[in-house]
Amino acid sequence: MRSPALAVLRAVSGRRPPSPARGANIGAVERAATVATGTALLALLARRPSLLTAVAGLAGSALVYRGARGRSRLYEAIGVSTVRPDRVERVMTVNRPPADLHQAWRDPALRGRVLRDAQELDLLTDSAEELIAWRERDLGRGGHMSFRRASGGRGTEVRLALEGVSASDADQVLRRFKQLMEAGEIPVAAA
Repeated sequence: MRSPALAVLRAVSGRRPPSPARGANIGAVERAATVATGTALLALLARRPSLLTAVAGLAGSALVYRGARGRSRLYEAIGVSTVRPDRVERVMTVNRPPADLHQAWRDPALRGRVLRDAQELDLLTDSAEELIAWRERDLGRGGHMSFRRASGGRGTEVRLALEGVSASDADQVLRRFKQLMEAGEIPVAAA
């Protein structure tokens, strides 16, 4: 069964996201709820026309427009966004024990070599040799890395999840980490 609010959202927005120059600052769930609320207020106006329902209908129209557009001027003014950043997950096997990899990732110098463009990080979760989660102080992006012994005793399955980066960037981060852990260096091409 299709959601009426989602149908209205698609119809009004023309199924196109907001322009990149002025991207959405309202998350998908909030957008759908806003359109649903606006649609309900418009339906109230259609059922019982009066001055009060006309005001509700006007508010409903504004809510449908806000939800379809995906942008709130108030959010923009106060610097708020409820859009969840894109998240990329990658998995790679590294030929080292989980404890070694976990300990290495805790080292800020190593993280700096692997996450080249990352600003200062705050560690959010650091659970005994299994998971480390972090958030960048300035950019608000985050990620986590988990370590699980690979099947057959062949190293460690490292799972990396990063927000706000491309899939190729996540691949490079994981590849640099693997190279540092297995070879002790990140190879560079000769000029």
